[in-house]
Amino acid sequence: MKKLLFLLSFTFVLISCDRQLNKSVFTPLSVEDLSKTLKNDSTFGDTYKIIREKCDSESLDDIKKAKYYSITYKDICNYISYAKDSDYFKPLIEEWEKEWSSKYEKYDIKIDSVINYWKKYKKDNALDTYVDIELTKIDKEYYSYLNDVKEINLGFTLTPLKGKIDQLIFSYNIKLKINDNGESYISVLDKHRCLLSETLSESNVHYWKVDYSDMDKLKGHTLSSFLRNYNIHIKIEEIRIDGINKTEDNLGIPESVKDYLKYESWLDKGKIAKDLINKDYVTKYEYVKQKKLEKLNKKLRLVNEFVEKIILELD
Repeated sequence: MKKLLFLLSFTFVLISCDRQLNKSVFTPLSVEDLSKTLKNDSTFGDTYKIIREKCDSESLDDIKKAKYYSITYKDICNYISYAKDSDYFKPLIEEWEKEWSSKYEKYDIKIDSVINYWKKYKKDNALDTYVDIELTKIDKEYYSYLNDVKEINLGFTLTPLKGKIDQLIFSYNIKLKINDNGESYISVLDKHRCLLSETLSESNVHYWKVDYSDMDKLKGHTLSSFLRNYNIHIKIEEIRIDGINKTEDNLGIPESVKDYLKYESWLDKGKIAKDLINKDYVTKYEYVKQKKLEKLNKKLRLVNEFVEKIILELD
């Protein structure tokens, strides 16, 4: 559809009087003919490039070429001009939108209800509702013969919030506050993974050795001075409770809802309706688009089919 919008975005002047456009789209225009056409409409060059790219493709067999051979450049220009005729299509679009409202607007409240349910569910079952993790200790070990740090261990206070936890995996990274853009996402390139394989039934401090790459960030600091200068981002990756592993991906949230909660796109609202409410649901945009394509198909059936199947490769 993006390609269609791109194709229809050019402002065309009808150039039906130009005889050089009465040629099959499978016949390249001569430089002279192309020059004459561009003098009338400079935007034709973009459309010509698209047509040539598709019609000259080696993947296009002779059967398809024969089927659409009668289509001319003028047909394509007329098709685009017709599709862009707002005076003609505006009242039709208003009518189609009313049709959509009478059939599908009632689902908007149901969709919002589904979204609100899963939003609350996700919040109530988020992994950080099961355990609180806080950096509370920096433990340093020095070389016996040098006044330098040999090893650093970070102590995290782990507090179960909903009963005992059989196993816990979390990651953290360290960001200098002055360079931190506030993004809490922890990439695989700079994260440090911590595994607690023993049962956690009460608040306690557990230690993990610092990677060599972070030694310089920590060895000159106390806990308080470190927290003044650095942010530490923590992400809980997995929790095991009563033998069941819990992650963000296996909370049981439907995929269409996950997509909406991540992107909040009206397209994902349509997916929610189809997946969870009515499989025949269509969005207003989809409904109007289909109605317009049907109109184009009725007016210029073969040209519309050519645009869809060859130019847009929708089959």
